[in-house]
Amino acid sequence: DGRGGWQLNDLWIVQSDATNNHLLVSNATNPAWDQDSKTLYYFSFEKRDLDKGLNNLDLHEIGVDGQGQRLIYSGIAVNEHPIQVLPQGNLAFLKDRQQITIVNRASGAVVTPFPNLNFSDTSTYEGVRFAPKGDRVAYVVKRQLWLANADGSATVKLAEPADGVWNVKWSPDGRYLAYGSNNTIWIVN
Repeated sequence: DGRGGWQLNDLWIVQSDATNNHLLVSNATNPAWDQDSKTLYYFSFEKRDLDKGLNNLDLHEIGVDGQGQRLIYSGIAVNEHPIQVLPQGNLAFLKDRQQITIVNRASGAVVTPFPNLNFSDTSTYEGVRFAPKGDRVAYVVKRQLWLANADGSATVKLAEPADGVWNVKWSPDGRYLAYGSNNTIWIVN
């Protein structure tokens, strides 16, 4: 069932040798692996919300064996941004298309109130990327690349190319940011 112009899908698991192909869960979007490769996190509509015509997503986890499915956090507006698995047992996502939210995987409690960065501008589709250690965040607002500490402090504008900033990615060691602009890949350290 599509809501907000996009589609929820079935989430399947298959091993890299093309064996053990099985349906894990239906009505899921934006899956993200835990570092242990045994758990997936995903957004899903609950049937109760669909029946009421609401576009709220809930954040769930499930083991790759199909066991341990549980609700972590609910009431997220339709969200096309990815779930990011952070250190210290936390998950980050963009709530209501404008608020970076960090929740504890075990309790579902919001652990870091992050300042509202006004992501309502459509140029922020690829908007938020946390560093591998979870200590810094790069984000795009109005086609500009910004960097801040994970608590929202020490904000610095890194780039403002005329063609905007797209596909921001951290290097695995967290020393560099790569982004696309004007058919070119740029690297910032």
